[in-house]
Amino acid sequence: MFTIRVDAQELIGKFKKLNAIFPTMVDTVVAKTAFKGIEWLMELTPRKTGHARRGWGQPVQQGQNKYIIHNEVPYVGILEDGSKPHMIFPTTKKALFFRKWPAAGVPKNAKGGWAFKFVNHPGTRGRHFIKATIAGMNDFMGREFDNALKVLINNVGMK
Repeated sequence: MFTIRVDAQELIGKFKKLNAIFPTMVDTVVAKTAFKGIEWLMELTPRKTGHARRGWGQPVQQGQNKYIIHNEVPYVGILEDGSKPHMIFPTTKKALFFRKWPAAGVPKNAKGGWAFKFVNHPGTRGRHFIKATIAGMNDFMGREFDNALKVLINNVGMK
């Protein structure tokens, strides 16, 4: 008599071990990605005054496998996306005053500068540093998951 026994108990045991380790692995990869994202944002944020750069806080965990990265500086969105041409009007005074003005032929006033009731701002180009960081974070997370899964499968013995 010839008998073939098909038994999945060993495989089921390995999957149970995987199930116990997997959530911790995912949380570790997500945390690594969030902190790597902060590094990249700090590096890529324009440095003219440093306010936007210093505005990036540490990632805040919002439950399992979820981190929030925020910046409290109100003009970060404009740095990212740019602005359209627009007019600037004074908010607290009667005129906008400039000590340095590149326009030739415009006479200075008595205070040694130039005063205008409004100026036409040409707009700014977007820097797209947040989009670049998000793309980098996606790639980084994919590589980290691949590496973590390889290590996990090797440790569980499911080659």
